[in-house]
This record gives sequence, C-alpha cells and structure tokens, in this order.
Amino acid sequence: MKHFCPDKKKRFKEEDLPCKIKGNICKIKVCNTAIALEVFPKIKPKMNEELERLQKLLA
Repeated sequence: MKHFCPDKKKRFKEEDLPCKIKGNICKIKVCNTAIALEVFPKIKPKMNEELERLQKLLA
C-alpha cells in the first residue's frame, strides 16, 4: 500500500520505513506526523493511540 507524503509531494511504501520495537516490527505509514494529522484528521485518534503506545514502550 502506498501513502501520500504531503510535505515532500511524493509517494512511498510503508515498507520503506520499518522499525523494530522490542522484537515487534511496525511500519511507519506517514512521513511527517504533524502534517499527517492536519491533512488526515480522521486518522488522528488512531495515530494518537499508536504514539502513546510507542512512547510507553520506549519509556
């Protein structure tokens, strides 16, 4: 699945930005969270939930 990157005006695959957290592989689906939250407000609740989860894992 390709995601539009509003700040760079280009598309990228979520697989382009893999990250590993405590052995779990997660895909970063947006290139700039702040811009994504403005451009895609409908995903904001889910994004906030995911950011909180990641912050807890990294704490």
